[in-house]
Amino acid sequence: MADRTSAALSRLTLTDFRNYEHLDLAFSKPLIAFVGDNGIGKTNILEAISFLTAGRGLRRAPFADVGRVSGPGSWSVSTILNQNGDETRIGTGLTSGEAGRRVRIDGEDVRSSENLL
Repeated sequence: MADRTSAALSRLTLTDFRNYEHLDLAFSKPLIAFVGDNGIGKTNILEAISFLTAGRGLRRAPFADVGRVSGPGSWSVSTILNQNGDETRIGTGLTSGEAGRRVRIDGEDVRSSENLL
């Protein structure tokens, strides 16, 4: 059986993502659940996290549709990921007017979201 490793988000930042103009969450313990009233953005947070891996996200929405409705048309999601004592900074987002999303790992642009695997 393969060895398993665990990874945990220690910070999640959203800018102009879905219903969030700006959100900055710090996690001090392993995250288990989001709890709150309907319509406050719990699923939007999960969708944002899903963009931190390869693919088109939880809802598979066109990237241009992910930005905040009254926002500038661009959006970003970033995190600090801790795995086996190592810290990695991951970010992705769309710049208004561009066709695809950008992906950065530790401040460096990468060619494809496949690098997130």
